Amino acid sequence: MINKTRILSALGAAVVLVLAGAGQAAAQDDDQMIVVEKEERGGLALGVELGGGHMQCEGEGCDGVTEAGEVSLNAGVLLTPHFAIMADGSLMAHREDRLTLTHGMATIGPQLWIGPFWVRGGVGVARASFNYDAGIVDVGDKTETVPAAMAALGLEVISTPDFALDVRLRGGTGFFNDGDTQVQNVSLGLGANWY
Repeated sequence: MINKTRILSALGAAVVLVLAGAGQAAAQDDDQMIVVEKEERGGLALGVELGGGHMQCEGEGCDGVTEAGEVSLNAGVLLTPHFAIMADGSLMAHREDRLTLTHGMATIGPQLWIGPFWVRGGVGVARASFNYDAGIVDVGDKTETVPAAMAALGLEVISTPDFALDVRLRGGTGFFNDGDTQVQNVSLGLGANWY
């Protein structure tokens, strides 16, 4: 007759041995684990953005909102993996029939990454212009170069240490004619950045 107590004792001892062996193997695996450090961004940053939005002019000689396309270039240096000083140049343009309106800005300022989001601000200069193609002759004018400010917010949808693709919202304004006239722009765009 088979002794049930002996069988249960033998099975219990086998289970204890198997668990002890598995624990020892796991401990050995932990000792052999290789630690891989996450590579972080550094050095120079270069980027380009294409977008669309609108330009708004308020004050003497202009009044209204027009849709516009936008292109911007930026370059800077990362002082830490999450903080950079960036130079930014942008141009918004609207073309309708024979009339072309443009608003260009060049700014410099900080950019800060908070997880997948980033924020950028800058101060610099702006200039607006219009050109009307009258057929035989072109009529156009440019403003003086005036102080400007810009702010942007982005979300990186693809993010690696060397490249990022982001969706960004940006806005800027130029201060014309001693503050009586302002040309503002807002755009939503897609940006590609290399680090």
